[in-house]
Amino acid sequence: MRKEVWFICDHCGCKYENADDAAVCEMNHMTELKIVKTTYLPDFAPNFPTSIEVESKEGLRKTYVPENRINIDENL
Repeated sequence: MRKEVWFICDHCGCKYENADDAAVCEMNHMTELKIVKTTYLPDFAPNFPTSIEVESKEGLRKTYVPENRINIDENL
């Protein structure tokens, strides 16, 4: 029998052999994000946005689009 010990990032779930590496991983995730824009389409999953734009406290922005939106957009 063997015993394994892992340190796991609380944000992404990556496993590390030591606590320092897991802590660095956790610190590198942007966690204080603010939704600054949402886009909706009437034929896309009712009540859910087709894209969400978020902004970090440093002012960096990123737009997220659901995977299945690609199929919806092709029909427009």
